[in-house]
Amino acid sequence: MAGVSNPANTYTLEDFVTAGQSDKLTYTNFSIIEEINGVKFASYNILSDYIKELKQVCVKIPKKNITQAQLARYKYNPDLLAYDIYGSTQLEFVVLYCNDIIDPKDFDFHNRYLYLPRASVLQQFLSSVYNADYQTLTNSVMYGN
Repeated sequence: MAGVSNPANTYTLEDFVTAGQSDKLTYTNFSIIEEINGVKFASYNILSDYIKELKQVCVKIPKKNITQAQLARYKYNPDLLAYDIYGSTQLEFVVLYCNDIIDPKDFDFHNRYLYLPRASVLQQFLSSVYNADYQTLTNSVMYGN
């Protein structure tokens, strides 16, 4: 997809929603899982190591290209945006990572731009990250006392 992340190109949020694809990749798939006293939890997400590369595959969507209805629908709801674009609410963490946001309560479109990777590019990117760190992820259950 040559030129997808070229800021000179104009994209709308609707472009992303209509091109949405189903994706089965989740936060847990990219997390180091620990277990303490029988409770398993994600202690670290390896995608954090790839933020720079993730941002390089993002398309810059000017806020002016997002309709008022879309602003109202997705404000504080990155999971809904992830579902509409990628077919999975589980990918809300990608939407947040791409926009330097930690908490969905901060997903309020206060920035001038929204950054999102296209569904097909994201799937390829996440697959290559998963494959690169497969051993770490599949052997990640660490046991504590």
